[in-house]
Amino acid sequence: MAQKSSSSPSEAYSLTEDPIIETNPRMYYTRYITLFDTKDSPYLMRVSNEPISVNRNGNFLVFGNWERLIDSHGLKDGDAVEFCLIDELDSGGRHCYRMKCSNE
Repeated sequence: MAQKSSSSPSEAYSLTEDPIIETNPRMYYTRYITLFDTKDSPYLMRVSNEPISVNRNGNFLVFGNWERLIDSHGLKDGDAVEFCLIDELDSGGRHCYRMKCSNE
């Protein structure tokens, strides 16, 4: 299972609500978000299009604690993870999401 997820600029915008993504999608960008599972365990994730070794094409990726999330929830290739916005920010001011897995 990949430890990152590719996102379009519009998907990245929906995760961060930062208008710079839509007005200038080629500008290097990184924003952190917090994802909570059904047991309220937090996973710090990063939304970024920076051209690092795993992202040479500059696509928007969501990555961070994928390996822990995958192991904790028994995810396999083909499983989907849905991010649902929670109407609050965490203590670091990051947008928060509730995770829903297709295998649960």
